[in-house]
Amino acid sequence: MAAIGKIREQSTLLLIVIGGAMVAFVLGDLFSNRGFSPAEQYVGEVFGEEIDMLEYEQRVEAQEQSMASVGQPVSPAQRQQIRNQVWNDMIQEKVMYRELNKLGMRIGQDEYDDIRFGENVSEEFASGENFKDPETGQFDPQLVQNYFSFLQQQYPIFYESQTNRLVNERLYEKYNNIVRGGIFVNTLEAKDEFYRQEQNVRFSYVVKEYTSVADSLVEVSDAELKAYYNEHKDEERFEREASVDLKYVVFDVEPTQQDEANIKEELASFVRDFENTEKDSLFVLKYSDSRQAVEQNIDATGNDELAAMIEDAEEGDVIGPYKMGNRYAIAKITEIGMEDRASARHILLSNQGGKSMDELNDRADSIKRVIQRQNNFEEMVTEFSEDPGSIPNGGKYEDFNRERMVPEFTEAAFDKPVGSLNIVETTYGVHIVEPLEQTEAKVVKGLVVDATIEPSNETFNNVYDEANEFSISAENLSTMEELATERGYEIKEANEVGALSRNIP
Repeated sequence: MAAIGKIREQSTLLLIVIGGAMVAFVLGDLFSNRGFSPAEQYVGEVFGEEIDMLEYEQRVEAQEQSMASVGQPVSPAQRQQIRNQVWNDMIQEKVMYRELNKLGMRIGQDEYDDIRFGENVSEEFASGENFKDPETGQFDPQLVQNYFSFLQQQYPIFYESQTNRLVNERLYEKYNNIVRGGIFVNTLEAKDEFYRQEQNVRFSYVVKEYTSVADSLVEVSDAELKAYYNEHKDEERFEREASVDLKYVVFDVEPTQQDEANIKEELASFVRDFENTEKDSLFVLKYSDSRQAVEQNIDATGNDELAAMIEDAEEGDVIGPYKMGNRYAIAKITEIGMEDRASARHILLSNQGGKSMDELNDRADSIKRVIQRQNNFEEMVTEFSEDPGSIPNGGKYEDFNRERMVPEFTEAAFDKPVGSLNIVETTYGVHIVEPLEQTEAKVVKGLVVDATIEPSNETFNNVYDEANEFSISAENLSTMEELATERGYEIKEANEVGALSRNIP
């Protein structure tokens, strides 16, 4: 989170005790200067033009800094994704810019603005929830302008990264459209393809499968086997990549109670500023980990602490911090109201089996009459319902609003008397629906600033020190196993890890 003040470290530390040195050596040589002559300081070439290793590493670092500058910690898995993405981007640029320069194709400021907030706005912005007017739900170009202005002022590294990405995407799109527009098939080519597809031949053939010959009828001597082996052993198809089997110990880095308390305290310090700001969406974009500057339902189900905060809240109030899953959050209340809620149970006769709706309705009517006579709804659910999601709960769906279900089901659950049995058709088939409860519930909506509960640098360093001390003490495999058993660490195994593997299976 940008406001929490630092680029958090990765949340899990993986220490490979046995065999790790080999992998580190290979990767270290790949991405350092050791063992390379100046002529070999590149990672590839396109059209004879070298891709410089230093430039590649600088762009990887710039991308990582770009993410970190907006409060997005880079995990090891994300770091590998960044490396792959930068590599692909550089290849694409080498290929595409060669052709773009031949055409003299460029993007001017007017065209760049047009794809962000003009008449030909990119789908990325047109459909983005953060760029829609909260009242109308329609795209608001002013929100895009505000967003880029905010990035340029607060996060210039990320702003530059986004600008380069958008410009390249637009250039590639224009070039591809030109190529696509120039592709056509003339009459001769069409006729040739037609006749080629129409041509066919008929022939007879005889085949004898190897498997039709019993093994007992063929004798292969050891000398023949050895001769075959010697003849083919050096063939490329039999080559195997060098690999190693590892035993290792994992040290998980989990946030401590003090880490949670610090994150909660940090969020609490934002409450006054959040109350006083007039630019709520920008505030959320700046300080929230999830960066969702749209209204959310503040659901206090199962959270007594949050329910108590909501009870006396008014529009414009900022509530929290409160805990939700692996995050803490504060929320600015934008709307308080009431909504209809209902609970119902049902039996679904699915239309996936090829039966007509008339057949399903007849069957539903028969089941309904049995339920009316014997009052055995749950038994009939178990025997006949084809909705696996509700069968374990006796066919029940509880405490839902009018938006959750399909319209026909909603009408039966909300607008029919409690206890009545109603047969309705939906796209899923035919339902027998019994409303169980119809109530009203308080609905609170707001803009949320959240922070992921993550380990602090201090916690990370403590675990790192523990892992480092263990690695020093474990001089060999037997010592490692003894020490791990003594300290209660779990020893894991990974087999056939390749020299250039970046992940342990």
